[in-house]
Amino acid sequence: MILWLRRNDMALNKSNFIIGRKIRVILKTKFNIDPLKYNIRSLWPDKKESISIKNKSLPKTSAQYEIDITDLEGLYNELIMEFK
Repeated sequence: MILWLRRNDMALNKSNFIIGRKIRVILKTKFNIDPLKYNIRSLWPDKKESISIKNKSLPKTSAQYEIDITDLEGLYNELIMEFK
């Protein structure tokens, strides 16, 4: 979700910690979803094709969630409202 926000030029002036906390609150309050795990090492591609993620200030660790596909549109709409 942070990668999506960064790629879409949202939340650029927010730290990963702040973004992650807001995402956690949105998932809990709007969708009743808790993280499955915390502090999972984030792996980002390091290839020429991934140039679009360079300099995006991506996190070294992430929380892991299980989200019903029917909630994705609502989640991204919430993220847009929160971070645009």
